[in-house]
Amino acid sequence: MRPTHCLAVVFAVCLLAGLSRGALTQEATPAGDFVTPDPSECRIEPRTIESVIVLTGTPVPAPPAIPSMEGGEPAGADVAAGVTAVARESVACFNAGDFLRQFAFYTDAAILAIMPPGLTAEDLTDFLGAPPQPLPEEGRESVAVRDVMVLPGGRVTAYFLMRNPEGTFTTFVTLEERGDGYVITSDIDFAAEFTTPAAA
Repeated sequence: MRPTHCLAVVFAVCLLAGLSRGALTQEATPAGDFVTPDPSECRIEPRTIESVIVLTGTPVPAPPAIPSMEGGEPAGADVAAGVTAVARESVACFNAGDFLRQFAFYTDAAILAIMPPGLTAEDLTDFLGAPPQPLPEEGRESVAVRDVMVLPGGRVTAYFLMRNPEGTFTTFVTLEERGDGYVITSDIDFAAEFTTPAAA
């Protein structure tokens, strides 16, 4: 497990899916090289602490599943650019140590899905109330986006390849359109050995 990007870093838990190797070795279509977003790129309006605390005590939903890709089509340039923008700024917020801003890229359900049992409002207040602590330059995370797909009904999926001093990891992300951008509805992390061939 990787105690790094996305919500897993905050709650010290990674959501792992029991997928076969074949589910992760589809032919990759490059959508850009790895970039290491600077913390200054984290500009989204942050969530409030209260909007996260209110989730404590809520029944935990079933782990998200990989949606069926049947009928899906490769995303056009505009959709791919929108998804890439989410990936880049979300990682910028991680590199900035600004988790309330990073949370703004996720739905309540996405946050709740990896919130460990027993987490209290006091735990969250203590953690999220602390000033953001940017990562040192040598410890920052990089991201590349692969295989952006549009599914029937409008959902969008993509692989976010994350690279940091510990290695390269794959996150399968589901998004939906909201306002003039996209919001992450689930992200599922995989062990390093299951990264797509494009990660090499």
